[in-house]
Amino acid sequence: MNHHTEWTGLVSSQWTNPQNWTAGIPNSHTHAYLPAKPQGLHFPRLNECLTLAFTIKNDGVLEIADTITLGSQCLLQNQGTLQIENTGSLRNEGTIMNNGELVNAGTIDNLHLLTNNGHLHNEGLIDNENTLLNLSNLLNAGIIENHQLMSNSGNLENFNIIDHTSEGEFVNQGFFPEEIWQEMSEKVILSQHHQMVPQEQNA
Repeated sequence: MNHHTEWTGLVSSQWTNPQNWTAGIPNSHTHAYLPAKPQGLHFPRLNECLTLAFTIKNDGVLEIADTITLGSQCLLQNQGTLQIENTGSLRNEGTIMNNGELVNAGTIDNLHLLTNNGHLHNEGLIDNENTLLNLSNLLNAGIIENHQLMSNSGNLENFNIIDHTSEGEFVNQGFFPEEIWQEMSEKVILSQHHQMVPQEQNA
């Protein structure tokens, strides 16, 4: 039976301090809950190399400043803000469900499933080796490398580089800037409902 431990932040922002949790540091037998307003003054900050193998529900702010691996059994549900700093790296072997705000200034290696149903703002690198689904708003000011499946059913804005490799597949059912389409390979698949909307240039 899985139990949960809630982040309090009573002592510090250190994830691995058991005094910052109601029932100790989360592990494979406990789910982690991060509230919107912790009892203490600190939100959690992952600043050491860790592998997480449990469910995490974030309603507050979670900062990643080192190499973090989400194991195959890990589910990260973000309802708040997930911030990957420029020193941070998130290796996803499990599932990320973003319903809040995900800001990446570092690296995301997606080896399983990343679903965006909120706001995803990429200023770093997203290396997609499996499935990346955008159902809402994705703004790319960094680099996205797509090696498998990238699907857009929402709004996709690009201000830098989306590298669609020959092994990758792109499915569009949403709003899609025309210049990205011009750069894609012949393996792009478009539904009959697709709309390609050019980016407006500032005067």
